[in-house]
Amino acid sequence: MAERKSARCYPVRLEQEADGGYVVTLPDIGYGATQGDALEEALHQAEDLLEEEVLGMMANDEDVPSPSRARGRPIVGLPALTRPSSNSIARCAPRG
Repeated sequence: MAERKSARCYPVRLEQEADGGYVVTLPDIGYGATQGDALEEALHQAEDLLEEEVLGMMANDEDVPSPSRARGRPIVGLPALTRPSSNSIARCAPRG
């Protein structure tokens, strides 16, 4: 994915389906899944899922986990307005 400024970035797990498309999960979040017929669509859906999951955690006063290292996995960014704290500004560049 391209570098994103002012976003908190989480790695995703992609699984290609036998009949086409991708299933995407967020290992750092631990629950939820989405899908897309093409890779770009799947990653866009993953961004939406990440935002919804983090907003849900914030609404329920739950701790939001910090992103882990990408380790070669694709990453998706959390929009600036959704970030849980103002000191979490980072660049979405893979961290290993």
